[in-house]
Order: sequence, then structure tokens, then C-alpha cells
Amino acid sequence: MDSSLYEYLFDNSGQIFSFSSNRNKLMDKVVLFLPTAIPNSYAVVLGDLQNDGSIDVDCTSNSGNTKFILTTIAKAIAFFLSDRPLAEVMIEGTTQARTRLYQIAIVRELKDIGNYFDIYGLTADGYEIFQLGRSYRSFTVSIKNGLPNQNKK
Repeated sequence: MDSSLYEYLFDNSGQIFSFSSNRNKLMDKVVLFLPTAIPNSYAVVLGDLQNDGSIDVDCTSNSGNTKFILTTIAKAIAFFLSDRPLAEVMIEGTTQARTRLYQIAIVRELKDIGNYFDIYGLTADGYEIFQLGRSYRSFTVSIKNGLPNQNKK
């Protein structure tokens, strides 16, 4: 990932990452890694931190810094997985457009991240190894040679 990224902070659990994007306006962002019902599986949640401490996952800031934000999220995922080599992270947008944006980012970085991570996409037929030219509903990312998710077999 050659793009610039925002400096981020993480809590003691390593499951909450925060950063401030500041291209056109300052926005505090939060990346959460929430355990799912599947062992060693986490859902990633991105949103804007609100003044009351809540997280708005449906916000669209249109601040012109999407590439920086996505690169920062990717680095947070890589850091999270480096501490949990048997884990996987599930990525799904809150809308189809956002999921498509995530897919575009994966395609853009696939040559690099594909060397270090196993990436699967979810179709109507189930999970498959991420392939260019396919449309996916969500994605899972894990460190290569990590524990394979039983849902993908």
C-alpha cells in the first residue's frame, strides 16, 4: 500500500482503532473489530465518532480523502491480524455502494496485499477466493497460512 495514511491510535485490547481525518474538515473516525459467533472471526466496523460517544456508521463525509481513510483502515486490519494470526476479519459495507468502494480498494491493492493475506469474497453461492471481475457481498481477510474459516469450505 503505497498511499499515505492517517496516524492512528488503538486501545489496550487492540480492537478499537481511532484516527482523525483532516483533508477538508476534521473528522474523528473509529475502526472497531467486533467478535462474531464464529470463533476467531471479527466484523470490522467503521464510523464517525459523534460528540455523545456514539459511532455513526452511515455517515458520508465526501471530504475528498477516501483513499487515505481506506489505507488507514487497511493498515489497522493488518495490525489487528498481526496480533491474531489465526483470526479473520469480515468486511461488509453498510450499503451496496460502500461494499463496492471496499472492493475497488481491494482490487487496487490486490497485487501487494495478496502476497500477505488470503482474501475471500461472498457471492450468492458462498465464499470463494477473491477474483478480479466478480462482484461480492462482503469479504474476509486473514493472514496467509492462518486458520481457514470453516464457512469457506
